[in-house]
Amino acid sequence: MTFEFSKPRSGSAGYDKAQVDAFLARVRATESGEDDLTPADIEDVRFGRSPVGRGYRESEVDDLLDRAAAAIAAIPRQSDTSPLTAEEIRATRFPPVPEGRRGYTASEVDALLTRAAATLDGADTLTADDIRHAAFGAPPPGGLGYHEVAVDVFLDRLESTLDSP
Repeated sequence: MTFEFSKPRSGSAGYDKAQVDAFLARVRATESGEDDLTPADIEDVRFGRSPVGRGYRESEVDDLLDRAAAAIAAIPRQSDTSPLTAEEIRATRFPPVPEGRRGYTASEVDALLTRAAATLDGADTLTADDIRHAAFGAPPPGGLGYHEVAVDVFLDRLESTLDSP
């Protein structure tokens, strides 16, 4: 995925392009589970200045980083392995996918979670195997899509919950 930022205003310096691009690569890797940036890491990052007129417009980069920090904050961490309750499943909210990606169709994920909560309440028979084989389509253009990594991490925990005696 490529991000495009405007040049700084005439006569102004912007953020150093190479530093921003390298950090955004880490953000993308974190979103896909291959790196471990925290929201604090994103909030604390500082970029060098570019030569006048050659960098990225700071306000645009800052806005993207704010959205990235919020998305990463909403990704459940794999270290949380305690069994889920029906109430926790009902209260779960996933971040939307980052700009430029489609994600999982929200209504399909929500339907599976509704069944999972009902199973824990004794009103359905969803199994860990059902979770393991769950597949979700991409939403139509403009449709709501959930962040895939956040959903996948949560489903791993849900699968463990349903596997528990």
